[in-house]
Amino acid sequence: EYDSPPDGMNALWERTQKEWDAIKPDVCQNLIESMPRRVQAILKAKGAHTKY
Repeated sequence: EYDSPPDGMNALWERTQKEWDAIKPDVCQNLIESMPRRVQAILKAKGAHTKY
């Protein structure tokens, strides 16, 4: 979407905020709800790769 990198901290913040605002609440909720499974997978894999 962007042709060039941001030209300063303010521009970086504006882009970051724009992208964060574009994330739908249900996506965040699904990630939150999946955290226990993700943590268990990491523990079971002893820190190695998981399907996540």
